[in-house]
Order: sequence, then C-alpha cells, then structure tokens
Amino acid sequence: MLTVKKAINFFENNFSVKENLEKINFKEKYIEKNLNILNDFIQYFLVCEKKEPISKCQQRYPGYTQWLSLEGNQLYIDWVECAHSIYNKKELNLKRNYIYRDFHQDFLTIDIKSWAKDTPNTSHKELNKHMVAFAKNSKNTKGLYLYGNPGVGKTYSSIALANKLAESGHKVAFINTNHLFKKVKSEFGDQTNQEKIINKILRADFIFLDDIGSNDISAFDREEVLFYLLDKALVLKKKIWFTSNFNLEQLLSILATSKKGDQNLQEVEIMRAKRIKDRIMALAEPLELLGINRFNRSLKEQ
Repeated sequence: MLTVKKAINFFENNFSVKENLEKINFKEKYIEKNLNILNDFIQYFLVCEKKEPISKCQQRYPGYTQWLSLEGNQLYIDWVECAHSIYNKKELNLKRNYIYRDFHQDFLTIDIKSWAKDTPNTSHKELNKHMVAFAKNSKNTKGLYLYGNPGVGKTYSSIALANKLAESGHKVAFINTNHLFKKVKSEFGDQTNQEKIINKILRADFIFLDDIGSNDISAFDREEVLFYLLDKALVLKKKIWFTSNFNLEQLLSILATSKKGDQNLQEVEIMRAKRIKDRIMALAEPLELLGINRFNRSLKEQ
C-alpha cells in the first residue's frame, strides 16, 4: 500500500518524476488526496532512455510513457510519446530522406557527436571541421575526397555526416561505388534504365560515393558510370563526398586501365582517367585520414 512517505521517497529517487512535479507546481500537501492515482502511476512507471526501435519498448502502452498533470489539486495521468516512439519517427524521417542508402539501418544511429568524441589526431580534427562546414550547406564549401588506410573511420564518419544531413531534411544518396557499378551493369542493354539509376542519385542534395577504387574498374564503369555521374554533378553543382583507400594519384593509376602492347591506347586510357581525377578535384578537396585500423583495435580489446 502506497503511503505519503513512500511517495515522497519515490519522487526523490526519480529525477524525471521530480522534475515533472516541479513543472506542474505540485505541492506535498496534495499527495494524500492523490494516493490512488500515484499508486497506479508508480506501478507502471518506466523510463525509456535508449535510442532503440519501438519494438523494444517495455511500456504498458508501447510508444507512450506516463506523465502527470495537475488541475487544481487533482492529479491526472497523461500518456505522452516515449524515447522509443521519438526515435522511431526520427528513423522513419531519416529513411525517407535517403534516395540510396548502402548501409544497414543499425547505422542510422551514428551521429557527428559520437564520431567527434574519438579525435585522436590532427587529421580527425581537420575532418571534423569539414564535416561541420559541409553540414551547413554553404555554397562555397566543396566536398571532400577522404582517403586513408582501411579501418581508420572514413566510411563511419561519412555515415555520421550523411545521417546529419538526412535528419536536417536534405535528400541524400549514400552508395558504395562498386555496388553502383554492379547496379548499372544489371541493366546492361537498356541505356534508359542505366541513366535512370544515375539520374536518381543526382536528385539528391548530397551524394556520398564510398570506397572508390576498391575493386577493379572496367572501361564501362569508368566512362559510362563514373565519368557520366561526375560530369553531370559538376554541371549541376552537386555536393559530393568521396571515400577511398587511395590518394588521387593512386586512383588515377587504377582508373587508367592498362592496354598492354599499345602505347597509343595507354595514353588514351591515362587521358580518360585524368578527366575523372580533374572532376573529383573540382568537386572535392583531398584529405588523408590517419589513425590505426579500428577493426584491429576492436579485436585487441576483446
């Protein structure tokens, strides 16, 4: 049986309830009259704190948590959205703003603040400055060609930025370049559908091309997909953020598909590769991200 003393003790040990009562100007002298209401409230009281899907909500009515209101000296229990419900709406809005999303939905919780906590060196701090500027969508802010060794956080930080932009209401395309090449090739023989895929990406306010150069790039990939996309993006003044394991000179070598035994063809290949490099440089500034491999570090910590 709830008593006045037990009720006061509960308030003192539950900050959110205490704050609720202070906001509605609830007086200690009202407790005895409202013991039945408070007993019901305390019985089902639960705080949702984690950023998790609504399916994990443990409230009496999933998606809603209890809140007290006061009329005169009479308490009433209201049901308001809980943290799970708010997270669920945020997640839905994020998903709607992704034209393409080449990562698992669990990574929708990654944000710039969580990334910025781990800034062990100057290159990370420099990256954070670029991320903030890019998120502000300034007309004078170029994209970034972010390169470095595997596992240093290039994709992770880029997802954090993409989520921030999608959360702010911008349309975002985040796509792995190798997946893009495969997607366009799956429509081989249908140029209209191939162009539709690329034009859909170009409808995004912000484009993230992840892991460029990680796999062999064919002449088709280079000319019909990458050059077509970047050339149009440049004309449309799109904001593009690249990630790669290779600096621009190394990427140039990858893009210049070798034609053994024919010097003239080799020179043509280099020229075509340079066209793409030039467009990347026009769209983005290069930045090398330094650091240890996060995957190796995680294994050592286990």
